[in-house]
Amino acid sequence: MYRDFITLGKLGRPHGVVGEINFIPNEQYSMALLKLSRLYLGEKKDVVEVLSFRESPKGGRILFKSHDSRESVKNLTNLIVFTSRNDLPLLDESEYYLADLIGATVRDVTGKSIGLIQSYYSNGAQEIASLDVGVDIPLIKGVFIKSLCIKEKEIRLLVPEEDLIV
Repeated sequence: MYRDFITLGKLGRPHGVVGEINFIPNEQYSMALLKLSRLYLGEKKDVVEVLSFRESPKGGRILFKSHDSRESVKNLTNLIVFTSRNDLPLLDESEYYLADLIGATVRDVTGKSIGLIQSYYSNGAQEIASLDVGVDIPLIKGVFIKSLCIKEKEIRLLVPEEDLIV
């Protein structure tokens, strides 16, 4: 039901001479997940051990155990950074990762299907779900969201479809 890997962001350019590389998070919550000791890079999901992580103005800087020079991390630039769901903390039943919403059906107040969630992003104030029909919905429970069921992959809105801006 869930994807095995969650995308955290991508690697930027090398920083300094000891092998640090810039990390560009997908969203602000990706930064908290970088306390993990193991990450996966690129399409092949190559495993890398994290030696250290520190925040920077535009994201973070990572030092991998297997890379000790600027030259050794240069070829990692632009690789997508993943974490394994198995490496993440267990969640309570009422909690979920935003990645779990991908593919969820969104229904209006009458139960009519509006579309499927394709992606999500943060606008700084709240998380926003982007639907396959060109509609973005703020993920604010009690304001826009009536109910959210991860097991059923379904979100019910408090508003009718005609009130949504396309």
